Amino acid sequence: IAKSDVECYRLDKEVFEEILQARPGIVEEITHILVTRKAELDAALNEIDLQTVQKDMSAQHGEILSTIKRFFSLNI
Repeated sequence: IAKSDVECYRLDKEVFEEILQARPGIVEEITHILVTRKAELDAALNEIDLQTVQKDMSAQHGEILSTIKRFFSLNI
């Protein structure tokens, strides 16, 4: 839920793939954000502290990064 007005843009897969090919660092940033948010959600849903969930973050990081690369056919 947005707390203020938001502008949204829609990118199709092909355009986003071109962006990721041109700037591969974005893939790593997106992966970090997804892993962090997943850890926070898991901690909240399971009523455990964030440090416990963060132990699995490095494994999840590799899995999510691989999934993104496979989905967008990235060889970076």
